[in-house]
Amino acid sequence: MLFGGIYTLWPDPLIAGAMGVNELEFALERTEAAEVLYWPAWNWTARTLPSLVKARWAAREAGKRLAFIANSVPQDRLLRRLGFPGRLASLNAYVNEHVFTIRPRAKVHDAIYVSQMASVKRIGLAGAIEKLYVVTYGECKDTEGHYDLHRFEPAVGHADFNRGWIRSPEIAELLNASCVNLALSAEEGAMLAVVEGLLCGVPLVSTPCKGGREVFFDDRFVRIAQPNPQAIREAVIELKNARVDPEMVRTETIHRIALHRSAIGEEVAAAVRRSGGPSVSSGEVVARLFGAGGSAEHFVDFKDAKFQR
Repeated sequence: MLFGGIYTLWPDPLIAGAMGVNELEFALERTEAAEVLYWPAWNWTARTLPSLVKARWAAREAGKRLAFIANSVPQDRLLRRLGFPGRLASLNAYVNEHVFTIRPRAKVHDAIYVSQMASVKRIGLAGAIEKLYVVTYGECKDTEGHYDLHRFEPAVGHADFNRGWIRSPEIAELLNASCVNLALSAEEGAMLAVVEGLLCGVPLVSTPCKGGREVFFDDRFVRIAQPNPQAIREAVIELKNARVDPEMVRTETIHRIALHRSAIGEEVAAAVRRSGGPSVSSGEVVARLFGAGGSAEHFVDFKDAKFQR
């Protein structure tokens, strides 16, 4: 899913998925959807409660049922306390495991960080890592229109990075050429690059975080480091030397993805039945949304969208 879009989760009766506030409003007001599943683009907390209540009232006025799909356990707990319909089903369920695979590549980078040039990403925390690659994008560009990571964050002035936009297969190649993946923000949403890296068999160093990426953490291949450059460096060295089995990382991650896909399937199947449709199973929904190779309408490349990896 793009971080801003409306998607057909089931065609008849129409069950829609929405990402983004404007997209949710459109799905509620201008589509024939019987029900709408709403994913957070960022982290839902008590601070965002007014917007959640407003969304539910808008759904009621539109005569539609709205299900809130949580990215994290705290988000799910918040929804349960409010009595809102929905469930925990990470947006990372949409990461394409057929693109992000283990490949026989030489490890030329100690660590890689797939990150927008944005302050919330805290790229400078990677400044003590000697062989660092940053896959990036953003508005900070040089006079020729190329990304200028070093100007944006001088602390990683030694790092290599992409000068222009690169697509998912190229990101997968770079992940496979790296010993460790990084996730350094304190709070955000799904953070797709975490699961993309794990599917490539690359272990992860993360700072303590909120928002959802933590549902894919496993002590066997994830280290939590305090948010300072030296601690990040030490954790990277530890994981690099641990020689974690990439096949184990990928297998465990695929298992967790399957659980979240099943949750989506269950929610959509229940919505179809409530809306007077056929008695479809969770497995049928999952096969439609996530069948081998993925379908173009659901596994969308992020080339033309704003998103947070």
